[in-house]
Amino acid sequence: RYTGDTEVETGAPQPNETFEGGEFFASGSWDRLDDRYFPSHGTFARVDYVWSRDALDASTEFEQLDSTALIAHTWGRHTFLLGGRYGTTIDGEAPIQNRFRAGGLFALSGFQPDELTGSHFGMAFVGYRVRLFEQGFLPPYFGTTLEYGNAVEARHDIIDDGILNASLYLGFNSPLGPLYAGYGFAEDNRRAFFLRIGTILGANSIGR
Repeated sequence: RYTGDTEVETGAPQPNETFEGGEFFASGSWDRLDDRYFPSHGTFARVDYVWSRDALDASTEFEQLDSTALIAHTWGRHTFLLGGRYGTTIDGEAPIQNRFRAGGLFALSGFQPDELTGSHFGMAFVGYRVRLFEQGFLPPYFGTTLEYGNAVEARHDIIDDGILNASLYLGFNSPLGPLYAGYGFAEDNRRAFFLRIGTILGANSIGR
């Protein structure tokens, strides 16, 4: 049960709107990664299902499914990643605060965080990472990803209107958490620089 308000920061001025949220949810996960921040071996999967109901005083009734998967495997200093995310509004119309968001590191890297939004979201990606030095303080990683997907209003447009993205980055497993610095780009000459502390399974990447 939660409450809040929305405000338009970019676009035509609109009055603020207050919303009420009330949801039942079910969640299941499988986590066999050896490291949450820079995984080299293992698998990860998560599925969430949400029922928003006016019986809990929700402003809008809807149902959503959100799923994530990741596989990591390493040979020597070289790690390969394969993963994806699929989220869909199954019933009803999700209000703005419950729409799927994309953009940012590892979540369509050529866009700013949460720049893309829609009632449905799908993304597949492959990644490669190499550990540059075996020893030393904060040994760096160099990596790259290739991502394809979009946040859309019609489910079938995820593939039809999918956008190709890629990234190049340096990563450090610092005492403050994983640090990523790099460059993302997408079709139509989209570019984005990023500096982020957070996991590859973070909120706006592969996972809600």
